[in-house]
Amino acid sequence: MDISIIKDEWRGGNGKWYSLSDIIGIIKSSPSHDIHIGTDSHSRDGKWQFAVAVCLHGPGRSGTRYFFRRFKIRKDCLQTLGIRLQKEVETSLEVATALLSVGIMRSPIIHADTSTDPTQKSFQHTSRLRNWIQGMGYECLTKPFAWASGSVADRHAK
Repeated sequence: MDISIIKDEWRGGNGKWYSLSDIIGIIKSSPSHDIHIGTDSHSRDGKWQFAVAVCLHGPGRSGTRYFFRRFKIRKDCLQTLGIRLQKEVETSLEVATALLSVGIMRSPIIHADTSTDPTQKSFQHTSRLRNWIQGMGYECLTKPFAWASGSVADRHAK
């Protein structure tokens, strides 16, 4: 597990900075909210910029609160779409595992930025990535339902 992804400062959707312990406290104080985790990446300044998002979604229409963290990786380290999508899923799984390791008692839902539409480039990787997530014991959402990766993380990876 890449601890630097986990322990660095995170930013909330409100623009404020949060430590991981702050986020854990917020999650623990919101027991009726589902935890959704997604990662996305975009090319920026000759590197891949990643954003991982931890989102809390309440029952019914009670809204969402989210936190995100960005990091960059050299482009030559992730040369294909499949490898980059795998890194996105790996990052989400690392964050989910870290949350469970500190006593979060409900399993996060992992959003994979991969499509079930055969006309999309990511389609050929969907089954493998979904199986990995489910094999780790997590529920998996893919496009078009993967809003934590496809909307929240996407917005902050650009």
